Amino acid sequence: MRYIVFTIIVMCAISAQQINTSFKDDIKLSLKSSKITFLNKQVFLTVEVENLTSTTIKNIDVQIFIPDAFESVLQATKISKKQKFNWKITQLKSHKTKTFKVLLRALRDGNHLVKVLILQNRKILCEKKIGISVLGHHSREPRLYDTNDPIAIGEKTTYVFTAKNLGSSECTKVWVINHIPQQMEFVLATGPTEYWYDPKKKVVIFAPLTIILPGQKEVYKITCKAIEAGNTKNIVKVYYDQFSRAIINEESTDIYK
Repeated sequence: MRYIVFTIIVMCAISAQQINTSFKDDIKLSLKSSKITFLNKQVFLTVEVENLTSTTIKNIDVQIFIPDAFESVLQATKISKKQKFNWKITQLKSHKTKTFKVLLRALRDGNHLVKVLILQNRKILCEKKIGISVLGHHSREPRLYDTNDPIAIGEKTTYVFTAKNLGSSECTKVWVINHIPQQMEFVLATGPTEYWYDPKKKVVIFAPLTIILPGQKEVYKITCKAIEAGNTKNIVKVYYDQFSRAIINEESTDIYK
């Protein structure tokens, strides 16, 4: 697979008041990344900040905003809850370059933008965005709903959920697991494969599907009976070979006496 690598370069002027010196030249900000990657694959983002002036520049902040379609991999600088990296450049000597690298893993398909800011004394000197396309998405988050809500103690509801491959390639060995709320008891289940029920853990496990082709949709149904009043939450988890973590969906049901 050949990846297209591109560079975006933007020039930003440094305020004389912020460093007590007047600069005729600029800082050069370069962003480098693969233009295309694939679901669950890793991609490097490289940020270069170059001092084109004849003097040292001090106290520059570099911020990288990562969309939630990516997660950080083996990054020494921890990412914040807002998906933001922060670096401090205390001084950047004349005609020197400071390089930052972030290793990301794609979690969701589509076209996504990574934003980079250079600041000084909390003032934005320049801003640039770089686009990364994630291809080859497999089964999406299953659609889950209950047929009856609210229900009284002793009544039944059926949780219906689908696993559909909306992507361009197949997904293999697809496991579907359903966690039944404590306020309910299991009645029956139907789906494209056989299942078994663990009464101690209150979990329904469907045998894995060998493959789901692009455009293929599978429907699962689990019927439960209410045994205790309260607000309940039914949880569906889907696992498959091409994705490293569970896809999770939840549906709440109100039970009254």
